[in-house]
Amino acid sequence: MRKMLSREEIDNNVKSIKKQIEKFVSFEGINGAIIVNNADWLLELNFVNFVRDIGSLFSVNKMLSAECYKQRLETGLTFFEMSYMLMQSYDFLYLYEKYGCKLQMGRK
Repeated sequence: MRKMLSREEIDNNVKSIKKQIEKFVSFEGINGAIIVNNADWLLELNFVNFVRDIGSLFSVNKMLSAECYKQRLETGLTFFEMSYMLMQSYDFLYLYEKYGCKLQMGRK
């Protein structure tokens, strides 16, 4: 199961990710890369609106055929883990609409 992180752990991960990514992209200038925290928009989501607008676009059957879910079906798959694909997809949609993002980097 995906570990729930404290705010301090998340902040440390952000620093670590930035250090790794700095080797490949620049954070300087008008076209520099940016790091944002998805909690800024995910925490504001209304659950019913989210599952209606975003969740309705996903097939549970297709999601369960993904290797990451197949493996977890044997040991147990929580609703939180099942919804992670939806949140990742929503993240990219938000980043694209707000920043014109075409590449999202980080670790899972």
